[in-house]
Amino acid sequence: MAALARLAALADSLPVWAAIAIVFTSNTCIMVLELVASRVMAPTIGMSLYTWTSIIGVILGGIVLGNTLGGVLADRMASRRTLGWVLILAGLLAWSVIPIAVGLTQSGLSTGLPSLLRIVLFTAIVFFLPSVGLGLISPIVIKLTLRNLDTTGNVVGWIYAFSTLGNIIGTFLTGFYLISWFPTNIIVLTVGAVLALVGLLVGRERLLRRAAPALEPVAITDVPDTHAPTAPRVVDADRQLPVLFAMGIVFMANIGVMTLELVASRIIAPVTGTSLYTWTGIIGVNLAGMAVGQWLSGQVADRIASRRIAAWVFVLAGLAALSVIPVGHWVALKGIPLETTVFGQTISLALEWRIVLFTAAIFFIPLVMLGILTPIIVKLTLKDLRTTGQDVGRIYASASAGSIIGTFLTGFWLVSTFGTRAVVIGVGVGLFIMAVLVGRERLFRRADAVALVALLGVPLILLGSEMRKQEISGPFELFTAFPTYRCMVETNYWCIRWYDQKMGTPEENIRVLVLDHLIHSYNSLESDLNLKYAYERSYADLMEAVPVAGQKRLLVLGGGGYTFPRYVEAKYPGSYVHVVEIDPGVSHVALNYMGLKPDTKIETSNFDARQYLQANTGEKYNFILGDAFNDFSVPFHLTTLEFNRLIYDHLSDDGIYLANIIDTNSAGFLSATARTLNQVFPHVYIIANIPNWRNNTRSTFVIVASKRDLEPFARNMGPDGRWIPQAEYDQLLRDTPPTVLTDNYVPTDNLLAPVFTASGF
Repeated sequence: MAALARLAALADSLPVWAAIAIVFTSNTCIMVLELVASRVMAPTIGMSLYTWTSIIGVILGGIVLGNTLGGVLADRMASRRTLGWVLILAGLLAWSVIPIAVGLTQSGLSTGLPSLLRIVLFTAIVFFLPSVGLGLISPIVIKLTLRNLDTTGNVVGWIYAFSTLGNIIGTFLTGFYLISWFPTNIIVLTVGAVLALVGLLVGRERLLRRAAPALEPVAITDVPDTHAPTAPRVVDADRQLPVLFAMGIVFMANIGVMTLELVASRIIAPVTGTSLYTWTGIIGVNLAGMAVGQWLSGQVADRIASRRIAAWVFVLAGLAALSVIPVGHWVALKGIPLETTVFGQTISLALEWRIVLFTAAIFFIPLVMLGILTPIIVKLTLKDLRTTGQDVGRIYASASAGSIIGTFLTGFWLVSTFGTRAVVIGVGVGLFIMAVLVGRERLFRRADAVALVALLGVPLILLGSEMRKQEISGPFELFTAFPTYRCMVETNYWCIRWYDQKMGTPEENIRVLVLDHLIHSYNSLESDLNLKYAYERSYADLMEAVPVAGQKRLLVLGGGGYTFPRYVEAKYPGSYVHVVEIDPGVSHVALNYMGLKPDTKIETSNFDARQYLQANTGEKYNFILGDAFNDFSVPFHLTTLEFNRLIYDHLSDDGIYLANIIDTNSAGFLSATARTLNQVFPHVYIIANIPNWRNNTRSTFVIVASKRDLEPFARNMGPDGRWIPQAEYDQLLRDTPPTVLTDNYVPTDNLLAPVFTASGF
């Protein structure tokens, strides 16, 4: 009877191809949910590095718990029936995301909570349990697939390589296509349906039967089996790692992985901005590097895995991590070509794929090296198939725990405290230390010393050559920043720089503020009334031309250099000016270095603009300025129908909302913004700051929304802006897609892609 039970359990096992298909699908779903989470949560908690940190950290936390529980479940009751029910459960939990998020938004639970706690808590309430459900799947799949210790590295490598490939497909598919094609709730419902369908296919008729015998991975002596598992065996010291030590190693390595991923957002932002495309590229390249590393590791782990090999992988990973800054330095100078030639054919590269190539050139190799580690560590740890599920679950849970710590540590503290370059150097040094801990005396052989000298010598020669070309005095100066983007202040939001230049006739002393790659403000140090940007002069003309009852009350969403708040304070003494700027670092620079007077009465709140409006429901203003947009990094949750309703509620009856927008002559984003405002305001106008904008590849506009007719005041506007006539306005809407931006469907990154392309990236 025991033999028959074991045969039944063997019949319940999974072929490798089926295991690969299941983990590929489930991990695709994980990344679809992670990318969609940015859209689901932004209306409630805003959109920033903190939001992405929480999304990534919470989802990884759920996967950690899922991996741990999945490992225990796998060793006790692994079967297709169990796996089928787990997949169905994961689908149901995915379906819960939208109703929970909607209920949370309407609950008003945000009142009184500190910002960081609120962001993490809200994200956890919506996405933690779905992540747990998805994390249960992989350990059970591995348990149902492994039949022989001698092929552990190969099987685990293949399964985790394809699970990571699923992550990659989910990332690029969602970030570049799904979000622009479908509403958020349709995407989430589809994820749940796919998981439930896979569960039904896996379980088939087993789902409604009594539980089958759990898989018992012990040798079957009375039934011939060419794949019969082996008994526990003794492994030499160079090919064995204690489980706890292995857990510690992968924990530290994955802190490094996620530190590099979060740091990447700040390293490449001065070149690519911070949009969904940027985050999609970062996450996709991270996962691609890990997948390639895991696949390579799976091919060699069963043949050459040893502590010495693992130590060398750490050494190479450390060198690759240290290469991030100088390689990024070089790639930023060279740029990514707009076109490439493949087999004699010229292919134009779309913006999103240029961002991917730019990111991959800097981060792909370091992540490949880090991806090689885990299958080797698993191979060096497993000794008995009877505990495979539990051991694999523990190791991968430790890896995910390290990823969580690395995510929150970097996103909430390391970057703002030490800066990205110091953090990258710290990752490289940390990997070297782990190499010594893993290899110990095995790493210090003569051949190793020669190889290490060669590995260090080549980069040093290249660095020395680069230093001579650029007249750099010491190697550490090369690590300080990109040559054209040296940060004077680095925050979790921006690389901030400022400098002085002479402008105008007669010449004035102008303080220029640069956030990442874009000039945000030109502030005259001699006169608060001097406005250099045409859109700011349009603001001023409109404020002068349109009368309002009582005191001028101005709310500015997005502070930048506080250029226009300075103007209003000087032009209209006694006016009330309140600036809402999400980044305290920007406010600090503006208040201390951009020419504001020490006795300024301008009030400042460091808050997400939408959250500020939601929290201060009783405040009314007669002018609200939306100045939080730049050319490509647009906070999408400040463009939607729901946000416009908040603006409407905070305007007095004679109030005016003005927003600065950059777009190309195709006007996709401009028309979508105007069309969305038309759903809320009875009167919407467009001011073109470049009169012949139809012939310009990139133009600045001021979009104006009001509860009253402003046409009578248009004739009093100055020469810096042309009010687009109603007929031209109507034609613009007819010539462009009928897109209305909502919290459920807001493809701003896709609409703005032509703007970034026109900028020359």
